Amino acid sequence: MKTKSIIALGIVSLLTVGALHAETAEDPKAAKKAAAEAKKAERLAKYDTDKDGKLSKQEKEAMKADLAKQKAEKASKPQKGKKPKKDEGAQQAEQLGE
Repeated sequence: MKTKSIIALGIVSLLTVGALHAETAEDPKAAKKAAAEAKKAERLAKYDTDKDGKLSKQEKEAMKADLAKQKAEKASKPQKGKKPKKDEGAQQAEQLGE
């Protein structure tokens, strides 16, 4: 009986994952939004030192400093055919702080 339950649970899990994957594969906007949300959650987890679910002024400043450092490192490397982007660090810090 346990074996049948485990097999059934495995099949249901696979079907659920497959359905979610198919949904995002069919809708590129949903996939892009999911990726953005994942990145936002990753940054929040990294910079939210007091774990209150939002970024304080000091946490935002730390994130901006890290992003500026990464941007400077990236800018020092030669890139072919890419236009420079606007200051993403400030925009992302504002989004996480909301």
